[in-house]
Amino acid sequence: DLARAGGTMPDRLKICLRRALVPSARDSGQTLTEYALLLLLIAIAALGAVALYGGALRGRWEWIISQLPF
Repeated sequence: DLARAGGTMPDRLKICLRRALVPSARDSGQTLTEYALLLLLIAIAALGAVALYGGALRGRWEWIISQLPF
């Protein structure tokens, strides 16, 4: 630890770099939460788009199906 007496400057530099570059378990949980929130936002946007344009898309889809020769 940096507070430990007798540590040399290169040792302290190694400790600082390790803390800055190696992700902790707390960071991993935070990243997972951020991805979950992003996925939730995308799902809400998709549901909103379907609610807003659903009728028009259904009409277009039915027209496409009616044009197929079978």
